[in-house]
Amino acid sequence: MNEIWKDIKNYEGLYKVSNTGKVRSIERYVKDGRTDNGTRLIKGRLMRLNITNKGYYRLQLTDREGVRIKYAIARLVGVAYVFNPFNKPQINHIDGNKENNHAGNLEWCTQSENVKHAYDTGLMKADYFMKPVRIYKGNLVLYFKSATDAAKYIGCKPTCVSDIANPNNKNISIYGWQAEYINIESPSSEDEVRVVRTKPLTTQAKNIQRRKNNEKDII
Repeated sequence: MNEIWKDIKNYEGLYKVSNTGKVRSIERYVKDGRTDNGTRLIKGRLMRLNITNKGYYRLQLTDREGVRIKYAIARLVGVAYVFNPFNKPQINHIDGNKENNHAGNLEWCTQSENVKHAYDTGLMKADYFMKPVRIYKGNLVLYFKSATDAAKYIGCKPTCVSDIANPNNKNISIYGWQAEYINIESPSSEDEVRVVRTKPLTTQAKNIQRRKNNEKDII
């Protein structure tokens, strides 16, 4: 594959991304009052990539106003090189290899398509969202048979609950709720066997739940 470089959207003149998943800064002059002519040359360089605890490559970009934002490499490549006629929101690694960010290995997908692909490639087990989970907020603690049930109560996606229940993701929450997976087969307390099963919430009920959660967060 011949390597091609394109400007990164919203960072034109600052950074370029290649169709193989590399990112480089562009050589440019910036204002600097410490120099005689009031400018300073910043040489272009290949950017160093970081790996998240989920195995995805990402890096931090800085715009002309000095605002720094972190981006997934796969998304930068996808926006630049992968056709997205139906405006699908998520990017997917076709071969299941999170480190393979070549444009030919990426495709745009919906949330459900992404989850199905994760099952098909073995990245996600069939019982991924079916583990018992405990959610807590202040003095309120609730137990659910699965992340899916907990998500229905909170008013979010099951993937959000699984993210905050992941022990590698410390000090993060959803609407003030935190979570952790529990072992019902050998509970640490009698409370852990009193799990809750909820019915799916309607869109209106979800909005009401979100407002309640937000109000509690403010308090």
